[in-house]
Amino acid sequence: MHHKLLITFILVGITTLTGIQVQAASEIRFGVHPFKKPNKIFHMFQPLVMDLEKRMGIPVKLIIGKSYADIINKHKRAEIDFGYFGPASFIKAQKATQITPLARIQMNGKGAFRGVILVNENSSIKNLSQLKGHNFAFGDPNSTLSHYVPHYMLLKAGIKLNMLGNYAFTGNHDNVALNIMYGNFDAGGLKPDVAKQYLKRGLRILAHSEWIPEHLFAANKHLEKGLRIKLRKALLKTDVRILQKIKPSISGIEVARSRDYDKLRKIIETVDKQDPPDKLRTTYR
Repeated sequence: MHHKLLITFILVGITTLTGIQVQAASEIRFGVHPFKKPNKIFHMFQPLVMDLEKRMGIPVKLIIGKSYADIINKHKRAEIDFGYFGPASFIKAQKATQITPLARIQMNGKGAFRGVILVNENSSIKNLSQLKGHNFAFGDPNSTLSHYVPHYMLLKAGIKLNMLGNYAFTGNHDNVALNIMYGNFDAGGLKPDVAKQYLKRGLRILAHSEWIPEHLFAANKHLEKGLRIKLRKALLKTDVRILQKIKPSISGIEVARSRDYDKLRKIIETVDKQDPPDKLRTTYR
């Protein structure tokens, strides 16, 4: 059987640190997962970095992970002081080490969002149950809306991974959309703001997920308490125009609490129980 080329962009971290290091008062290290290409992430977050440096009075070093798992491991090894997390990555990081929620972004006035599953606009697939036997594209295995949420949606529709014709992890949200657009996969899960960019390029929304708490900033346990409190206050007072450099649809920022993510924890537990992370096939068959 002929297979089309799987579209995947290799993400390379701009900045990495090695070895366990204790946070020094002369610098705060800020980690971001690679949900887009590193150069784009750098330009998205640099205005926030500069603003925090000014208001905290301490240099802030931006560290972009090579993968979602890489950022989690950096927190575990105390190589990062605080980070910007996708909801699932935050929960994974909390399992690896103690992470304290600081603040959560709001999109269009809400601190929660919904994932989507896309198909080609000419696809005959009309509902999730019809995805059985078809090819499905995920993003990163640790991603909220490009893996855990769509995986859970499939399970609720009665479709286990072994019931799909094929599945693969393509790296990020844009890759999911591109692989559907070019016909490599019949459907895939991703976040709404990325999906919106492709709706005019031949894709359509098949289904929406339930509401999931938004991306958040959280501090590593080793960050000194006084700095952690100061950082939370600084984040909560950030000018929304600076946050909109990250996402234009960000409308504000609010306090985040660990319990806000309990529903997502259950979704992750359900998916991991059905398809343990170490058993997932991450290569294209």
